[in-house]
Amino acid sequence: MAKHSVLEYYKDDLKENWVRRAIAMSIDSALIGLVITVISFIPIVGLINSNPLSIVIGFLAEAIMPTTSMIGIAPIWQAMIPYTIIAVIVSSIYFTVLESDGRRTPGKKMMHLEISKGGNSYPKPTEALVRNLTKLIAGGVGAFIFGFFGWALFVGIASLIDLKVGVDRKEDARQRLSEVSQRTWVGIEEDALPFGTIAIPEEERKKKEVKAEVKPESKKAPDLLPSGKDKEEKPKEALPPIKEKVEEKEEASGEEEMEVEKEEKVPFWKRWFSGKGPVDDGSEESSVEDVDTDRHVEDLPPVSEDTERDDIILHFMYDFDISEERAKGIYEMGYRKKKDLADAIPRDLMMIEGVNPTVAKKIIQKAVEE
Repeated sequence: MAKHSVLEYYKDDLKENWVRRAIAMSIDSALIGLVITVISFIPIVGLINSNPLSIVIGFLAEAIMPTTSMIGIAPIWQAMIPYTIIAVIVSSIYFTVLESDGRRTPGKKMMHLEISKGGNSYPKPTEALVRNLTKLIAGGVGAFIFGFFGWALFVGIASLIDLKVGVDRKEDARQRLSEVSQRTWVGIEEDALPFGTIAIPEEERKKKEVKAEVKPESKKAPDLLPSGKDKEEKPKEALPPIKEKVEEKEEASGEEEMEVEKEEKVPFWKRWFSGKGPVDDGSEESSVEDVDTDRHVEDLPPVSEDTERDDIILHFMYDFDISEERAKGIYEMGYRKKKDLADAIPRDLMMIEGVNPTVAKKIIQKAVEE
């Protein structure tokens, strides 16, 4: 993971993503195991009359509770065939239904994870099934050998391998290899790092080996972090551009807030009707007494389009608790009032940069509640 500068820089984000997914998988495995055990108990114990422990630990049940010498008890392999079939069917339905069209499994919902597709869309049922094929195949093998314990163990191992291998082929390091063809990925709700952020550049993905060396004399900002001594001397040049932009925006917003605090507050009526903002008369403090308050509204200059646009965007930011970029995107799509978004479609809002399925649902829900 640390071979490429982008993966090294975002290693904390990757760790949080993976830990959440591991906990979510454990929760989902427990729920699936409970359903499989209940469904398979009747055919295995009632109809086949086999060792009941085989449901939990498979062939290991024979070592704990031998039944070969018992009359009328079927061998364990006869019980494991229907158990494996039931396990695969239940798992397929569980992941296909609950991980498509914006739905989430209970584990992912508890860990505030969501499955998205590149371009801020939802995976279809077929895509959800394909992205989980590795789990289903590995889980079926494990279920036949070691019952539910084998199913959970093999699914966990297969998911880990699927996540760690093929990094140079992925569009984002948070993808599993089986998700590459479907362009799906699992991210944290309202993740500040959109799809493709934690990724090896396309030109690097085409290479069989990722080179970690950078020429220090190059004028362009290197794509990879310098190694050795150069890493300590020029760490900022290797920062991914997305992080640099975020830091610049934060610094700029901090400076703007400091300037606003220093300036005297402008009356709301003056800002709305003049369209010119604060009065700058060259002095340190602007006097409100200089403004003619007896003027009629008709005599005031018309509201400029820029001021009206800024007010609408500002209201969107406060009403929906979203960033300025997202609010501008909503404005540019033609929405002017909060209530207009009550009839919006999530897929339309997801066309706005930075609006994922979760944010789109939140915006529409707040508009409906008005």
